[in-house]
Amino acid sequence: MALKVKINPEHIPSRDQPLSIYKLSVKLGGAPILKDVSFEIGQGEILGIVGPNGAGKTTLVSTIAGILDVPNSGINFHHALADNVEFMEMSPEKRYEHGIHCVFEGRKLFGDLTVKENLEIVLFGYSKQKAKARLKDVIELFPKLNELLNKKAKHCSGGQQQMVAIARSIMVFPSVLILDEPTLGLSPSAIQAVRDVIKVLVSGSVSILICEQRDSFVSDIADRKLILDNGKLSEPIAESSRATEWKPQ
Repeated sequence: MALKVKINPEHIPSRDQPLSIYKLSVKLGGAPILKDVSFEIGQGEILGIVGPNGAGKTTLVSTIAGILDVPNSGINFHHALADNVEFMEMSPEKRYEHGIHCVFEGRKLFGDLTVKENLEIVLFGYSKQKAKARLKDVIELFPKLNELLNKKAKHCSGGQQQMVAIARSIMVFPSVLILDEPTLGLSPSAIQAVRDVIKVLVSGSVSILICEQRDSFVSDIADRKLILDNGKLSEPIAESSRATEWKPQ
């Protein structure tokens, strides 16, 4: 993977922008997947990126997370900043520690572990007391988790698994949460549950990037919506009712 970094001082964001991407291009096997993608997310803002299959959404998420591992891939960008810190040279683990947390398509839970074990697995380095306190905090945010704690993840419904995956992503305080296809394969009631979870998170000033096919879901919940098509990102084309309520913290 070739990394070419050029910082343009004119585009360094202010501190109320936890994530700022400027002119990100990605090639896989020589084929362009993302083309000069640029966007910023404010603190406590929800940004939705909508696009069909093959538009480049998962490639975008994987690139930000640092897990894009394809032979002959190339990543070029002017800047990629999280809280004003360049992160593209960081390992995936360092990006996570820096506050960039992702919930990937398919949720990536450990099916044979209980929900409680799936939540606690990210708390490496925590004392038993601190881990217990953090689990309690997250369950207070999502009370429905309490009845699932001893249930194996593989026996949970799709909506329950998505709730667990999102809850796990905030066990270690994120500044930016990225959701890749959060409604994929979910029933209408499960989609509503995911919507409710996201609203709880953003009320605590977590910045959220949603990459999603379902336009209606994004339009309903996001402050701004961008369209990703054939690797190119549109200008903002829609605002939700939340847009009039949101102000940078």
